[in-house]
Amino acid sequence: MSTDRILVLILCVKLIFTYVEAATESNDIDNVNSIRFLREQLEELKSVVNDLKRSNKQYASDIKELKKAKYKCAAKIDILDNIIKRGNNEFSQTETENMPGKTAVIPDAADKEKWYPNLNGSTSKDQYTAAYRNFQETANLERRSVSENLAFQEVNAFYAYMSASENHPGHHQTIIFDVAITNAGHAYSKNSGIFTVPTTGIYVFTWNIASAIHDYSYTELVVNATPRGFIHTCSLNDACGRVTTGIVVVAVNQRDEVFVRTNSVFPIVGGIHSDGDIRSSFAGWQIA
Repeated sequence: MSTDRILVLILCVKLIFTYVEAATESNDIDNVNSIRFLREQLEELKSVVNDLKRSNKQYASDIKELKKAKYKCAAKIDILDNIIKRGNNEFSQTETENMPGKTAVIPDAADKEKWYPNLNGSTSKDQYTAAYRNFQETANLERRSVSENLAFQEVNAFYAYMSASENHPGHHQTIIFDVAITNAGHAYSKNSGIFTVPTTGIYVFTWNIASAIHDYSYTELVVNATPRGFIHTCSLNDACGRVTTGIVVVAVNQRDEVFVRTNSVFPIVGGIHSDGDIRSSFAGWQIA
């Protein structure tokens, strides 16, 4: 092979390497640009996801408030139904009393001055009867007004018990009292065992824990994450079961969560007893 051909071959090889390097550099630039573009898109997606999370959180809060409003409306509707029923009963009773042949009950003469000091001795029986009926109607209206005002006051109270015993509960386990007998204000959940405070104020909470023979347990009343009361129910040396009651008076804020749970340190032997004869229960009501 001649020297000229060798030189041409070497030159061609160099040109090929130069082309490959240039192509590689071009690909690297394209890759870098692609990566940069993907990163920008990823940041935009992250921003969208964060916005959605914030929106979902707000929606969850709104739904919670709507549920509370629904419960309060349901309670007020029940109160209105009771008032209507009471009014219908009173109306029916009044109609019966005023039927033909019925005579109004009139206080005797000795009580005339007591009930109607402005009526003189010459007042006729008809005038006296009309005045007494007017007094009855006024008194009924006043009583109805008082009862309606009391009925519309916001009542927050609950009472629930366990439908069955809880055998071998764990530490820090929330006790669920799943049968709610009273739930005025609809703030107690029989599914979670938690009372969510509907109105800031002072409340009384009490809980009864029963143990079978040779069992014992430690329980506590908790507001959010802070224990506010403790009881120890022990029947290790008894010939029958035992019931212990705890009571706490505490100031709580709206949306605080109040519940009963087992202690985190002390062990539990047996379980928490509840049946048709002895009920383990949880109750609370607002006093101020």
